[in-house]
Amino acid sequence: VDDFDRVMAVNARGVFLGRKHAGAYMAARETGVIVNVSSISGMGGGGNIFAYTASKHAVIGMTKSAALHYAARNVRVVALCPCPTNTEMMAFAERSASPDDPAAARPMFQAAIPLGRYGEPADVANVLAFVVSDQAAFLTGTIIPVDGGLTARCTAGRRRCLRSTRPFGHWRLEESARHARLHPAERSESRRDRGARRRRPGRGDL
Repeated sequence: VDDFDRVMAVNARGVFLGRKHAGAYMAARETGVIVNVSSISGMGGGGNIFAYTASKHAVIGMTKSAALHYAARNVRVVALCPCPTNTEMMAFAERSASPDDPAAARPMFQAAIPLGRYGEPADVANVLAFVVSDQAAFLTGTIIPVDGGLTARCTAGRRRCLRSTRPFGHWRLEESARHARLHPAERSESRRDRGARRRRPGRGDL
């Protein structure tokens, strides 16, 4: 519970207080842009990262509410939702997933991202620069993924997305570890079972 409260205090309460004070300042001057940073975890489920996922959903909710609240005062509010990005947060995730060889975890995390790599801080910053510019003057209440195509994969197949992105590719590590512990005969049986589950009914099955 303490960990949950700490994450919510930073990721949700922090955004709320920033919006409260910066928003009042901007509204009084009838100009400004508030950009919140959520996450792709705020657009879906996040496996076992309950506090983080909840906090990022909260950011999206606050973004939409604030956009409506401040629209009449010419203050825009948007949220960016990055996918795994090449920062210390993902370095920590790699060390946690594979303490003996953190670099080995990276391809497993990246495999869920259609562009095949982590985002870079500059990728997020470039979108941010556009959002706060006059070229985006009609953009408010918008939730913008900066995710290398990850949410496009989710849109194409929701169930597939939920299985393949839990959280930041952790399911791949879990499945790989579980698979490695199986006897070779069990691994073959496991593969056959997965194939049977994925098989679609043909005309003869209808």
